[in-house]
Amino acid sequence: MKRCLFIFILIFFGIKTFANVYQELPFTFERLTTDFNGVAYNNEVILVYGNGGIILKSEDLGNNWIQTLVAHDSCDIKKIIADNGKFYGIMKKEFAFRSDSYAKDWELFSLEKNDTLISIVVYKNEIYILKPKEIAVFDNNFSKLRNIALELNANYLEMLKLNNYVFISTNKGKLLKIDLDENDKIEIINFTDLNIAQDNSILYYLKTDNKNLFVMIEKKIYKSEDLGKSWNIASNLAGVYNIYDGNVFLLSTFYYNNTYINFPVLKKIENNGDLIKISIDSVERYTSLLIFNGFEFITKEIILAYGMDKLISISYDGGITWKLISNLPISGNIYTWLNDKVCYVVSNKQFRGGQVFTTTNRGITWLPQKLTDTSIFSAFNSSISSSIPGIFHADEKGRIFLVYGNKYQDTKNMLISKDYGDTFESISSNELRLVLNNINGSIQPIIKKGNDYLLIVPTLQEKNYNTKSILLDSNFKILDIITLDSITIIASKYDYQYNKIIAIGLERKGYNGNTFEIERNFIMSSFDFGKNWLIDFEFPLIANLHFVPFFLNNLVLVPTYINIDTNQMFKYLYELNILDLDNKSYKEKVFSSETKFRGFSVINNKLLWFMGNDTIYIYDNLENFPYHCKKYLTNNYIIGITDGVLDLCYGAFGKKDTPKNSILSLFRFKKSNDVIIQQGDIVYFYYSAPYPNPARNQININVYWETNDYIDATNIDIYNYLGEKANSEDDIRLELLGNTSGNIIWDCSKVPSGIYFIYPKIRNVRYCIPVVVLQ
Repeated sequence: MKRCLFIFILIFFGIKTFANVYQELPFTFERLTTDFNGVAYNNEVILVYGNGGIILKSEDLGNNWIQTLVAHDSCDIKKIIADNGKFYGIMKKEFAFRSDSYAKDWELFSLEKNDTLISIVVYKNEIYILKPKEIAVFDNNFSKLRNIALELNANYLEMLKLNNYVFISTNKGKLLKIDLDENDKIEIINFTDLNIAQDNSILYYLKTDNKNLFVMIEKKIYKSEDLGKSWNIASNLAGVYNIYDGNVFLLSTFYYNNTYINFPVLKKIENNGDLIKISIDSVERYTSLLIFNGFEFITKEIILAYGMDKLISISYDGGITWKLISNLPISGNIYTWLNDKVCYVVSNKQFRGGQVFTTTNRGITWLPQKLTDTSIFSAFNSSISSSIPGIFHADEKGRIFLVYGNKYQDTKNMLISKDYGDTFESISSNELRLVLNNINGSIQPIIKKGNDYLLIVPTLQEKNYNTKSILLDSNFKILDIITLDSITIIASKYDYQYNKIIAIGLERKGYNGNTFEIERNFIMSSFDFGKNWLIDFEFPLIANLHFVPFFLNNLVLVPTYINIDTNQMFKYLYELNILDLDNKSYKEKVFSSETKFRGFSVINNKLLWFMGNDTIYIYDNLENFPYHCKKYLTNNYIIGITDGVLDLCYGAFGKKDTPKNSILSLFRFKKSNDVIIQQGDIVYFYYSAPYPNPARNQININVYWETNDYIDATNIDIYNYLGEKANSEDDIRLELLGNTSGNIIWDCSKVPSGIYFIYPKIRNVRYCIPVVVLQ
């Protein structure tokens, strides 16, 4: 009996732990980039769908778009079809969904857990979903009706409906034909017997124009006009293709002037086999390495192409010319919100150097700049390995200033835009290049005052640490460069209330080969836009700065780290120190953790502290920072975060199992009427593992909290698994070990075997500690 109880306990706690890992977040994640897998449309709307549960919808033939998140980010949409006034779709795993003709609201249906879903068709109000070994048939509410067993030893790839037949392609040179009106009778079309394919030939891109059947085999496209009985070659060329009015059309990309800038080209296969080029060679925007997954004829004239990296391109003249609607590759390391709708992503990858992607609709669609200056490509790709897009500035007047740290003389190293990033001019500034070639530290964000700009750059020249204050005019021409000898500016901000620049300075003088004779930190101010500086007050030297300090009202958050294990590399203790500018004080080691700090952001007057791979602390007020907050765990791997704008924040995230495959995400705080699970006012409450556990006579639990709040035995209750109180005042006590720690001791000798929950309470917030008694 005891053994059975113990096994039950293990199972129970496993489930309990899993259920409590991910609390409901007070904001929503929605990826801003995805790979599109297909298009569905009717007379009302056009849908482009892809990974991450993302659908883009247009009600005006592709001129304007809205984005919908159908399911959690881990769900990838496999296929959506339009049928009889409704949309039906499947994820790649487990879930099906549907909506009305306007695709406004989506209903999500969970099928069999973790089941792989391949394709979907609808016939006579029944829904057919292809799985690896069968077709599952459902009614309109996704209640299962029956199965159609598929016994062919093959991988099933695609399924489509033509008349009363369903056709399924495989990777074994065979095509399945199922008659839905004849008790799901299955016929196998063997292309090996037709001398068209080998036994292991893969049947790609199964398509129909509602009259004929098409499939691509061995780099050729075959056509059947009699429901698969006979086949003829429709094209000796293969690739991304589709059918319109019985004709085969191929979509490919051409490269511009021997560069990696490319553009879509549509070609038509005539009945006699001739290849007719329809598209004209035209490049409007700086598009590089476009990868199309497919295209659809919305009408004879309107063609929509889709692909990787949130790629949408539309032709409104039958494929003669193309208009890029969206493209955002994962290749940026500068993300800047200009306001709540406009954001910029700067690319630093090879073959994409100099690309600046802009959104004006909160990340729904993205566009690179127009290709008005062809020297951008050659300038920023010729030395991309030594080019770092370290300086970027955008303001509300549409001016953008981008500098690459290009080390090579007389090559372009600056991009300037005066129209919000729609066009850029590339120029060269050797004077600025010389400064950037000696950079040592973090470049500060550009400060704007009137029509002038100030760029603060820490440098190192011949073992002398300096800071260059570079004054630029409205056209980003250098007006003056002022050198701060022996001083490195670590972080800075502009105080608009007092019209001054506040900075953290580090002075280093008299290097003797090992140490400096003078090394000190201080807060400094400039009232004349960086020309002259005054020291406000000194504070203890910052050692091992983790990342750039974060200005927060009158506070500066200074993250540092120390190596806590000399025998193990990268074993660090991360510490938070706080500078109080009003009180001119510096509090060291306010908070310590072995979990890596990721950064800070402010949204809606809330401070977000990102820690580790998946943890976010949120502070509604900062009076007792850093102790009083709410803690949340995300399903994503946090890679990088930018500062917030209104209720938005923008960052790079990845799935926990593949963190390197980062996705750019927007997260937005929920509206006040949304339901939020309250996490409590105190996050930093810890307890060690109860011991012994299971216990017979007495259980001990060491507890810690990081406030000076009072706690005693009257703040502790114990309940059994039925919710009945299990303790009295005499059998529970708390031995205080200090202001912020203690030892809970429970005499459990009088209670029967079972699962119990100990609830200590601090500031009206209860914490649950499960324990086991085994008599």
